[in-house]
Amino acid sequence: MKRAVSCMMILILMLSMLAVPARAEDQTGSDPVTSVTDNDNTTPGGDSTTGGDSTTGGDSTTGGDSTTGGDSTTGGDNTTEGGSSGETQPCTHTYGSWTPGETTHSRKCSKCGHEESGNHAWVFVKEVLAPTCTEYGIKGYVCSVCNTEGVEAVEKAPHTYDNVCDKDCNVCKAVREPEHKFSTQWSKNSTKHWHPCVYCGEKSGIADHYPGPAATEEQAQYCLTCGLMMMPKKSHTHEYADELTCDATGHWYACSGCEEKKDFAEHSYDDLCDPDCNTCGYTSDTAHSFDDNWQCDAAGHWAACAICGETKPAQPHVPGPAATDTQAQLCTLCGYELAPSLIHVHKAEGGWQKDSLRHYHLCSCGEGIDSEGHIWDEGVENEDTTITYACTVCGAEMTEGEPRQQFEFPVWILFMIIAIVCGAAALALILFMVIKNKPGKYKR
Repeated sequence: MKRAVSCMMILILMLSMLAVPARAEDQTGSDPVTSVTDNDNTTPGGDSTTGGDSTTGGDSTTGGDSTTGGDSTTGGDNTTEGGSSGETQPCTHTYGSWTPGETTHSRKCSKCGHEESGNHAWVFVKEVLAPTCTEYGIKGYVCSVCNTEGVEAVEKAPHTYDNVCDKDCNVCKAVREPEHKFSTQWSKNSTKHWHPCVYCGEKSGIADHYPGPAATEEQAQYCLTCGLMMMPKKSHTHEYADELTCDATGHWYACSGCEEKKDFAEHSYDDLCDPDCNTCGYTSDTAHSFDDNWQCDAAGHWAACAICGETKPAQPHVPGPAATDTQAQLCTLCGYELAPSLIHVHKAEGGWQKDSLRHYHLCSCGEGIDSEGHIWDEGVENEDTTITYACTVCGAEMTEGEPRQQFEFPVWILFMIIAIVCGAAALALILFMVIKNKPGKYKR
């Protein structure tokens, strides 16, 4: 009997434990409780249980009415499952520090074991070793997430030379073949000539001078290759002529033994049109400025130079169109009046021309003649009380006075009156028909 009662109590206790839901947090907002442990795990507020499936049972509670019980476990899906209720609560991860790897870093949740990882985010920190033309450089980096330090190799620097023609590197003394750029002009000294490199001065094609014809009184001796004067002209005693030698550029005293010119000077003239030099008598081609500067009289016209006044031979006038009553006859070149304009007699053409004040006739030349003011008649009164006057000569009309305002009866009032009359007539007709057809004292 006692054994049966004990078994019954154990069964009731197990059922009550299965009916209690597992909760991930207590009422004070504490972290969720993970009930699965390996060995010797001690749960908050309960008894330590050691075994294959560690559970927290009995009267163990955390934070008020929150109860942790049953087979609550924390699995790989970062959730906490509670008992037979089937409720699942997400884990609020609490990660530890990052664990760096070669290219990545990772960390684990201290509650559920969930692992988070990512690639390093490298940030340049400093140049550890500057590159040279013989050694690679090194750049230092640090991961902005896990603070892991890393390095990167930097390509070698190019060789350093003084100029494009320098053979040896200034750092490692590496030898290269220079690329000279030789000038096309000759450089020279008293004995040799050469083409220099425009960068470093290296000499190309160096050679002795090649003498030209021997020096004379008229000609020095030059190198036929580079043009260096090797020997000056031989000494010469000038013997100048007593008379001036001249050409278009000027005049001078010439040496009989060379081309030396003594006392060279430009020609001297009185003005720009003076043909003869005042010093040597050289005659030049003058350039008069005639243009269209005409002078004229009744006999003809001629051009005069605007500088010196010299004139060209006179020429006869060239008559233009014959004179009319509006235009004189002129020479087409100089503008001299050959014949005056004819006397014009005005003659009226057509009827009267008129404006608001006068009437007149027009002449063929466009001039108005016979102009006089209008002569008005007694006038005619119009229906609007204005008066219209007519000129007794040209028929021009003029109206005076303000027109009388006429009353215009509104159309809508007329329509309204017609509608009222029609309505009254219709009403009278209906009343008449009613009275006529009604039996009684009105019926005869």
